[in-house]
Amino acid sequence: MIRLTTTAALAACVAACLAGCVPTDSGCSGGFDAELTPDASGYATPIEAAEAWAATTAAPDTGWVEAGETVVADDWVLTVVEAGGGGWLVQSQRCAEG
Repeated sequence: MIRLTTTAALAACVAACLAGCVPTDSGCSGGFDAELTPDASGYATPIEAAEAWAATTAAPDTGWVEAGETVVADDWVLTVVEAGGGGWLVQSQRCAEG
């Protein structure tokens, strides 16, 4: 009986540890298109713009990579544009289709 209880406890512990290793949903939902003012000043790079924007949302704070006219992290996709006042700003957000 002790061996069976120990085995069950060990199996539960292993299952809990493995569950912690499973990738989780990124939380990406919805989308938007921003109305940017012509004189808005932006960030030095598209990545910096994405990180600054992400700090105000549920999006990942790091891990952003440029992909053409977008910046991507997990299934978050941001369109970045050059601001009239210089630099880069996030214009829109969508979730990648998976």
